[in-house]
Amino acid sequence: MRLIIVPLILIYNLNLASGQNFIDQKYDRQRIIMDYFASGCTNLDPNDTVIKVGTIFDFRNDTLEMRVADTINVPNQEVKYFTLGNVSQICNEEGELLAYFNGAELWDRFGKKQILNIFYDEESKEYGSVFGDANSVILPFPGIEKQYILINANDFNYDPISGVTMAEDFSAVIFNEKNNGSLDIFETIPKIHKGKYCFDGVITACRHANGRDWWLVCPRRRSNVFSFFLLDPSGIKFHHSQIVSSNILYSSYAPTFSPDGRWYTRTESKNAGNGKRIDYGQIFEFDRCSGIFTEPYEYTFPAEDTTSLGQIIFDKTSQYFYFLRAGTIYQGNINKPMTIENLEKVGAFNSEIKDFSGFNLIGPGFLAPDNKIYSFDGRWSFGTSVINYPSEEGQNCGFEYSTLWKPACGSLGLGNMPDFNLGPVDGSSCDTLGLDNPLSVDLPKEKSDFIVYPNPTNGLIYGEGEIIYKNHFLKIFDITGKEIYEGNSEDLKRGIDLSDQPGGIYFIYIYELGIKKIVKI
Repeated sequence: MRLIIVPLILIYNLNLASGQNFIDQKYDRQRIIMDYFASGCTNLDPNDTVIKVGTIFDFRNDTLEMRVADTINVPNQEVKYFTLGNVSQICNEEGELLAYFNGAELWDRFGKKQILNIFYDEESKEYGSVFGDANSVILPFPGIEKQYILINANDFNYDPISGVTMAEDFSAVIFNEKNNGSLDIFETIPKIHKGKYCFDGVITACRHANGRDWWLVCPRRRSNVFSFFLLDPSGIKFHHSQIVSSNILYSSYAPTFSPDGRWYTRTESKNAGNGKRIDYGQIFEFDRCSGIFTEPYEYTFPAEDTTSLGQIIFDKTSQYFYFLRAGTIYQGNINKPMTIENLEKVGAFNSEIKDFSGFNLIGPGFLAPDNKIYSFDGRWSFGTSVINYPSEEGQNCGFEYSTLWKPACGSLGLGNMPDFNLGPVDGSSCDTLGLDNPLSVDLPKEKSDFIVYPNPTNGLIYGEGEIIYKNHFLKIFDITGKEIYEGNSEDLKRGIDLSDQPGGIYFIYIYELGIKKIVKI
């Protein structure tokens, strides 16, 4: 009999595959950039009679490949995806497009849709608020493979100040990916928490400090109050509210967390009269452990024409951030005082480059898996602006205006995707699961030195290392998670007898250490 012992210094989680789904994740490898109304626009090639709708940005090979998401004007063929807004989407663990939600319909990768009556009914057809931007998000359900949850704003009621209907609750749909890639609705949650929420930019997600769960941030409309929800293996629930001193910018197309989860951004553009607008931006610092913001850094741009601040977005290092305005792009640096005086203009609209809609402006975008930032106009357009090196300072960031031409036109159908790569905050008091973060710094030598021998073994196993002599609580589990031994780490000094166990792989858990390193022998 040969027993292979894999010592794991963990605290809680036994389901390693699902618990550590931030490692080598592929939930963002494909993304549909869809025409806002899915009606298409004149092709770039006037001889092409098939109208192309939307572009799939595919990063599964780590470099961008583009292809048409759908076509219309083809006999006996329905539109594969239909977008009015609220476009949350997600890929599966293999990086293939899994689910796409447009405020009413949940689509799979094959173009099969399910109307979610919990979100859309006859009454909903009377108003378009259900199709606002960033009103929903799709996340992998913590701890369960091939299960996902869609959280969406719901219960729309008339707001007399804005003159439109706005959400006053959230609902959720839990669904599974079947073996053939289709979607199976598992459970619906009709009511989560009452509150008067924004028109656009309603919901944004960020990993909890434990690396498994999710914070969901939802500002109240015209207020200084945030609502926070927590998604963990028990489900989604309201967690707490926070009052900040400043009113929250409540009309944000694409509120965004930085890749390290430390920063959260919001924007708003207001009419200043005489054809001019004033752009506002807010950047909050966020504690992934407590789910609490600091007071925001605030930016106000002078009244200008041809302007609208669509998004503030960070580079992969979370050091540089970019103000994506309709006519200009500015770069900021968190290592400098966060004031408008310290922003540097790194790009601008070019009137010499024409597009289908006349001109392509600079709009919201996303930080892609290739570490570039792609920006999309809010109108029907083919041109895409790119920041090629967003982690470089100033003009070295390599901004190119409307340099990338999509095979189909599209606008704000970006998909409300969080950063799925984010792991635990090693050393945080909230990192209670003991998940290993491969991006963290190496552990101190005295905490990482821990060996078990002989390995493989025919029965008795021994251990050496300072952490063993401190006599912490110890358990051993087989590969199914069944506990086969309970004792203390000092037991390894005199040997633990596993000769009565069948051949296989076993896991040793030493508790109470606050160590998140996975050691394989």
